[in-house]
Parts: sequence; C-alpha cells; structure tokens
Amino acid sequence: MEDFSTPLQKMSLQDCSEITCMIKVKNQMWVGGRGLSQGKVKGKVYVLDTERKLVEKELVGHTDVVKSLCSAEDRYVLSGGGKEEGKIAIWKVEESLGFQFV
Repeated sequence: MEDFSTPLQKMSLQDCSEITCMIKVKNQMWVGGRGLSQGKVKGKVYVLDTERKLVEKELVGHTDVVKSLCSAEDRYVLSGGGKEEGKIAIWKVEESLGFQFV
C-alpha cells in the first residue's frame, strides 16, 4: 500500500495546457494531455523522472488531446488520441536509449 503521509510534490510541464491521464511505468510517470508543439496545440505525452523531478521527454504523436495511456508489459506504452483524431500511438520504453515511436 502507498504511503500517503508524505507531502505531495509539484512539477511544471512546459507548454502543457491540459492533463487527462497518467500511468506509472517502471520508474517513470507518463502523463498524457495537450500542449503547444512548434506553435500548434497537439496531443502530448510527458515522461517524468519523479525522483529527480525532471521531464525526461515530451512525445508528440497526436493531433488531438491524449485521452488514455496503457502499458504493455512495461515494454510499450500505448497512447490514445481524442475523438477528433481517433488514433493510437505505440511508444517503446527504453530507459537508457530514449523512446521510439513504433
């Protein structure tokens, strides 16, 4: 069971205008939502290192807001776009090598 006696921590997500979902994968927190990318509003996935309080990566693979995140055996993360787009992106989780859009 989680220890809820420790205080909550805040992290800033640059250019993030909306958070819609989160999932913990290995030692990372994946956050789905919407934010600016190259001057346009896009669906984004932020990969966070919560221990160091850093954004490791901002992944852009959707034109609409990211509505859902799902982990497949801690090797892949699937992100689902909103109804305007209706697509699923598959991200390969490789902590030491970065991230690949599959």
